[in-house]
Amino acid sequence: MEPQTQKQVAQVLQAVRAVGRSLERAYNMGAIEGVGDMMLAQYQALHGRTMELLPDDFFIGTLKFSPNTEGMDERKLVSQLQVLLGQLGDYLEGMMPFPASTPRAQMGSRFSSGIPPIPPMPPVPPVPPVPPVPKFKAKINIHKDGDDENADEDFSFGFDEPDIAGAADEIRQSLREAEEEIRLKAQDLRNMGRDIQEQVINLTRKTLHRAMGAFDFSNAREAKMRGANLSGKDMSNADFSDGDLSGANLSDAKLDHANFSDANLRGANLSNANLHSAAMNDVRADSANFHQATLNHADFGDASLRGANFDSASAESARFEDANAAGANFNAANLTNTNFRDADLRGANFHGSQAENADFEDSNLPGANFSNATLTNITLRGCDLNHANFEHATLHGADFETADLKGANFEGAQASNANLSETDLSRANLNGADFSGANFENAELSGANLTGATLKGADFRDASLNGVILPDGARFKSMGDLERFGAYGSED
Repeated sequence: MEPQTQKQVAQVLQAVRAVGRSLERAYNMGAIEGVGDMMLAQYQALHGRTMELLPDDFFIGTLKFSPNTEGMDERKLVSQLQVLLGQLGDYLEGMMPFPASTPRAQMGSRFSSGIPPIPPMPPVPPVPPVPPVPKFKAKINIHKDGDDENADEDFSFGFDEPDIAGAADEIRQSLREAEEEIRLKAQDLRNMGRDIQEQVINLTRKTLHRAMGAFDFSNAREAKMRGANLSGKDMSNADFSDGDLSGANLSDAKLDHANFSDANLRGANLSNANLHSAAMNDVRADSANFHQATLNHADFGDASLRGANFDSASAESARFEDANAAGANFNAANLTNTNFRDADLRGANFHGSQAENADFEDSNLPGANFSNATLTNITLRGCDLNHANFEHATLHGADFETADLKGANFEGAQASNANLSETDLSRANLNGADFSGANFENAELSGANLTGATLKGADFRDASLNGVILPDGARFKSMGDLERFGAYGSED
């Protein structure tokens, strides 16, 4: 890890610990009402910043947390955040070159420019050992002579060594107790200093949040607002082009017709935001969260959206042409009439999405998941769909002409009148699919499985059917075999 990155990770670690302590205090005091959403936003901002610093770290990616908090029990949300903060903090701490007990002043602080960290108390010097007490005796001579009061008489007395040693032990124990009391008071002072520091920081954040309410965002070009909390703000027509809003919280914000072109939105939270007709071209929004966002007519052309979350978003008539959205999640999204031409969508998830009349021509979609999706009249001409999954998808009238569908899964799909001419369906699973009226002219189907498929009116002219398993389980031998299933073709 580079020294600069290491320093920034240490700053994030200190912020994670501070949020964790505040959350723990609120939980222990039973004062968690209204805390969950605020702490969730802070955790998402810290996680987004961590992803930006360590984009290739697999484990940090698994700690992403974007729950639907509507109706969620506050105590459950707080408990989940406590676990995630502990995991993130412990993982980052393990990356540091200093041990967990390293003073926070040496680790640096994310807010060190405004409030210096509390300096550590100097160590209490050890109590020097009490030297052994020597045994001694006192001798008193009394002279006594007969009845003479001045006569001499000798006698002696002494102090027992165990009594003196016991007294010394009591002194040592008292000193040890005093040392422990001093240490505890010093720790209390440190904790008090940290609490005051956190309170000042929170007050500063609240002041900034209030100030943001009156800020004019119509010309915020090149703004540096990393990690800013803009949740719920009305920023219609705002101009954030070339700005840095990485890790920012824009959830529930009104951003219709806003301009984010060339902006940095990596790890930002835009869940439930309204981005109708927003300019998102060339935006860098890897791992950003667009859950349930309104993106109708938005322009994401040439955008970087790797791993972004569009779950349940509405992106009707939006433009993603030439975008890189590898691994993005479009689960249950509305993509009607959306343009994905020439996009990189490797491994993307479109499960349950609505994508009628969407255009994916020449897109890169190997391993993409379209299971249970509604894809009526979709255009997938010339796409790389190697091992893509269309299980139980609705594909009536879909156009796959010249697409690479090797090893693709169409089990149970409804693809009547689909155009699969000149496609490569080698070793594809077409089990139980409805291809009535579909066009397979000049298609390559070597080794494909058509068991249980409906082929009434399907056109297999000039198609290659070597090793194909027919709907009744028999192996294909000649074009005459197709007539049993209402399909037709032509001999080579």
